[in-house]
Parts: sequence; structure tokens; C-alpha cells
Amino acid sequence: MSSTEELESVAAFFENSLVPAARRLRERRVDLVATSLDGDEASWFTRFDEQPRVEPIETSELAERLEAMWRDVPELAELARPIAELARAQKTRAEQSGEVSPFVYVMF
Repeated sequence: MSSTEELESVAAFFENSLVPAARRLRERRVDLVATSLDGDEASWFTRFDEQPRVEPIETSELAERLEAMWRDVPELAELARPIAELARAQKTRAEQSGEVSPFVYVMF
């Protein structure tokens, strides 16, 4: 897949899948991220008893892991497989070409 085709597939996913899912979430008034404080809270800061782990996962596991993480939000869960397909296509392209994706942003 060329970088132009890759950009087109990501743009199509955005327009045909992500935007409609966002509309449905908005219609249901689902807040994925707090945008206001509740009650007397002065901050959004929350201490975790156990820190969330950041770990690499194989693209073959990605859909199942996303579906499990988003099981309570069907609008997101239905995007798990298409996201995994995009990831798989990107991984294949990177392995074949040795190129770094234009979607990767590294900050130092």
C-alpha cells in the first residue's frame, strides 16, 4: 500500500466510521473524557492504586483487546476490528518498505 493509499484508507475510516460513531456518542450524551468537574472537586487529578500499564501488543491481539476495553461503549467496540485492520496494513507496509509511517510522531 502506497502512502497515498494509506492516507486515503485512514481518511475513509475517519469519515465513514469514526465521525458517525462520534455523532452517535454525542446523541447519547456519552462523555469519554470529563470536561467539567463534579461537585466540590478542585482538580481532575486522580491517584491510581495501581498505575495503568503501557505495553506493546501484537496486531493479532489488537481487535480483541480494544473490544474488551470498550465493551461498555458499543460505538467504540464496533471500531476495534477496522482499527486493527488499519494497524495490520501499516505494520505490513512498514515491514516491507522500512519506512516510518507519516502517522508516527516522535517528540524529544
